Amino acid sequence: MKIRQGFVSNSSSSSFLLVKDDHKDTCVTIPVKVNINSDVVIETETDVDNYMEEWWDCRGDADYNNNPFAKDLRDEMLSAIKNNKVIIGLEVDSREENLREALFNDDVLANHNIKRIFGE
Repeated sequence: MKIRQGFVSNSSSSSFLLVKDDHKDTCVTIPVKVNINSDVVIETETDVDNYMEEWWDCRGDADYNNNPFAKDLRDEMLSAIKNNKVIIGLEVDSREENLREALFNDDVLANHNIKRIFGE
């Protein structure tokens, strides 16, 4: 089994983590309507820990102390969950330029009550 360490970004894809009210698919308009379909749904503290272990190789305090960005990301994810939000993770292919544009536009996301906590 191959496990990816951290998000991988290159010229052909981008990775995002979004905080939403629920995990249902969402449509946003940028000037065109695009669907946001989640690849990963994170709803519990256990989900956060499993995600951080699989994608960021962080298993405990020592790993987080060595990676302050991962610690901040985990803290933000846990805060979102405590506020009854869900986190969705998705990969965006370069052929989905409208979606990528929407996910990098904070105003568009805010209009749909979505917050990007990671994007590259």
